[in-house]
Amino acid sequence: MVQTRTSNGRYGDELFGHERSDERDRLNALTHTYDEITFARLDSLPIRSDSRCLDIGAGTGTVAVSLADRASSGRVIALDRSTAFLDPNTRENLEVMEADITTAEFPPGSFDVIHARFVLMHMPEREEVIRRVVSWLAPGGWLLLSEGIDPLSSTSPNNLYSRLFAGVWDAMHRSMGTDVNCARNYPAMLAEHGFVHIGTDVHVPHVRGGSPMAEFYRVGGSQMRESIIAAGHLDNNEFDAGMALFDDPTFIDFAMGMISVWGQRG
Repeated sequence: MVQTRTSNGRYGDELFGHERSDERDRLNALTHTYDEITFARLDSLPIRSDSRCLDIGAGTGTVAVSLADRASSGRVIALDRSTAFLDPNTRENLEVMEADITTAEFPPGSFDVIHARFVLMHMPEREEVIRRVVSWLAPGGWLLLSEGIDPLSSTSPNNLYSRLFAGVWDAMHRSMGTDVNCARNYPAMLAEHGFVHIGTDVHVPHVRGGSPMAEFYRVGGSQMRESIIAAGHLDNNEFDAGMALFDDPTFIDFAMGMISVWGQRG
């Protein structure tokens, strides 16, 4: 029987901690798949050379560095609960800040551009966080939020892949409150906060055995083995067979999508 209890844990506590020897590899695989799309979204925004930017949940810093290059005479803060993978010397206009977004404080209107990717989906208090983030954005500033979305794994012709991902999302929800559908509400939320020029986009890449995306799934999924099996999604042998798909070059299917929502503060 599938469990539904949600713990009080946070991202990086039970799952995806930066102290893990394979965590940098997992994040690098993620950026390899999604950075191109994020950079295209940033290219569509009128980021000035003197813009003040905030990258929330900066991870390995690829997006923060991209912002620093765009705002070359401005200022970029790369914020994360753990800055283990962030180099403060990458760009002169890039500042690394170790802080929890739920308690971090900035004066109203501190930033012209704020970005967060695959962050708020793991936070049950995301609506309150968005409210606080909006207050940090200057009038006329731009907010870009991107989250994971999974519209297709449940209909996969590969039963193991479908059941594995049902277990993955369930394990993440119970561990830290992950909601893979949370961005469905973002356009309306931005409109309620007075945003204009609201835009949306969904990108769904594929995963193939041996690819960077497959490595991302293999490393992350291995951390959830006990939880997925205990919840009854798969037994031990089925879990092993499901994970083996990510090493099989003949396997190909749709991967987790990225849904992006952006707008300008009125």
